[in-house]
Amino acid sequence: MRRLSLTTWSLHHLLGAPPITRELPGADAVARSSELSLLDVPEKMREHGIATLEVCHFHLPSVEPDYLRDLRAAAEEAGVEMFSLLIDTGDISSADPRQRGADMELVERWMDVAAMLGASHARVVAGEAEPEDEAALERSIAALRVLSEYSRERGLSLLTENFSPLASTAGNCLRILDALDGAIGLCADVGNLPPET
Repeated sequence: MRRLSLTTWSLHHLLGAPPITRELPGADAVARSSELSLLDVPEKMREHGIATLEVCHFHLPSVEPDYLRDLRAAAEEAGVEMFSLLIDTGDISSADPRQRGADMELVERWMDVAAMLGASHARVVAGEAEPEDEAALERSIAALRVLSEYSRERGLSLLTENFSPLASTAGNCLRILDALDGAIGLCADVGNLPPET
């Protein structure tokens, strides 16, 4: 069945190309000039027959409850499914336990945002470590196991992607999926893998 979807990454420059940041934007976030407001995206999608949306975390100008309610309402009114929030921040494979813990908390806070938006999924980067780092792969698997439970408690399904160094190989992606045995899904971007694999 034909199902067209859109990720806000495709609209990055139209949305004002904000700096990609690790932090949650606050109520005092500075307004940025853009050609398109994120709140207008669902209606534009409907006009073009696109009914599924993924929002990149760094495209949210605010995580204040009123703003998130407005964006959720805009999607619902346009008949657009809020499929996922891409959480493209944090390193859940970090060897530094304090950094890894802080990044896990940050990802969890973004998962809370995904739930408030009414998303059905959250997409998390598996880690920034090199793909040959076996210990980092085990740390990532352990972190994804914790995050899958956290997401499930919030009505979300967890995804990762073959993106960033640790998950840049087909072998590592398969090991993650096998180890988690259905607890997470994979957004497979064939453009991120070498053609021979």
